[in-house]
Amino acid sequence: MPRRTFNVRVALVRIPLNGLAVALTVAVLPKVDVTANRAVIGYLVVGAVFGVLNAFVKPVLQYLALPLLLESFGLVVILVDMLIFWLLDLFFPHSIHVQGFWGYLTGGVLLGLISFALDNLLGLTPPIVNDRPAR
Repeated sequence: MPRRTFNVRVALVRIPLNGLAVALTVAVLPKVDVTANRAVIGYLVVGAVFGVLNAFVKPVLQYLALPLLLESFGLVVILVDMLIFWLLDLFFPHSIHVQGFWGYLTGGVLLGLISFALDNLLGLTPPIVNDRPAR
């Protein structure tokens, strides 16, 4: 089995990409506001934290909710995305302001969909089966 290495370029592309996903979510939803002195740096920091949450916390939550995930035909992923968005709001209480449950729900769903689409659009998601021959 080949050893996996950390790809710095992919990480450096994902940070502004996650910041863009957060910025698009804030621009679309009226119940989510971001207040920052420097908007670009704020979105980059929030994007970096969102990337860390997606990389480490989201798989753990999905693993813990696996029985419910299978029974609900994947609808638990919406709740996991909502929890990730809530954690993002929890880590940045002075920067991100979300109004109520529906703000968290729609923000989590939209943020999950936008980041998924941008990752796949730029090819940042590795393929399931490697089509390159082994060296």
